[in-house]
Amino acid sequence: MISEFNKVFIENYISNLVVSEFYSAQNVKLKIPNVLFDEMTIKISELEIETNNLRRLNDTSVDMLKQKRKKRREHEENQTKILNLEVNERRKLLETCNKKIENAKVNISRCKDLFTEAVHVDNGLEDCIKGLSNCSRNLMIENHGKTLVKIIEEEKEVSSSNSPAGCYQSRDFIIIGPNNENHITHTHVIIVLL
Repeated sequence: MISEFNKVFIENYISNLVVSEFYSAQNVKLKIPNVLFDEMTIKISELEIETNNLRRLNDTSVDMLKQKRKKRREHEENQTKILNLEVNERRKLLETCNKKIENAKVNISRCKDLFTEAVHVDNGLEDCIKGLSNCSRNLMIENHGKTLVKIIEEEKEVSSSNSPAGCYQSRDFIIIGPNNENHITHTHVIIVLL
């Protein structure tokens, strides 16, 4: 109720003010009581002051909002730069990890190949060892009970002609028996190839 009255009063006041200014411009004197005129003048000046204050407040709020937006934008740009740096670092780390994985795959395949070759070599060595073992066993059987001098003479004869399969041609070897005896037993034979 009071607010409606104030609203009506202000509207009347403004319309009277406009009329008053119009008539004062025409040098026409209105018949408004002095007390009411003074009150209206005071009210107008108060309203102008309040309007100016509101304008200043509005300007300062707009400036504050602009500054806040600017700070927020700068903060977001900084955060974006930081995130981009982190993404680049992680991308580089991922690339190095991928390179290490590729190198590891290559090394694993090489190791598999080397292992396969080692197995083939091991199998070949086993075959060679079996062959040497058979050859030494055959030599021990052939030379059982013979003296060292006789074995050396026979070896020289065999070296000059073709040797049997599985034995080495043109090689000198020494057979040492137990306690440096000059005969061969099945259990103590060491062959040294020279």
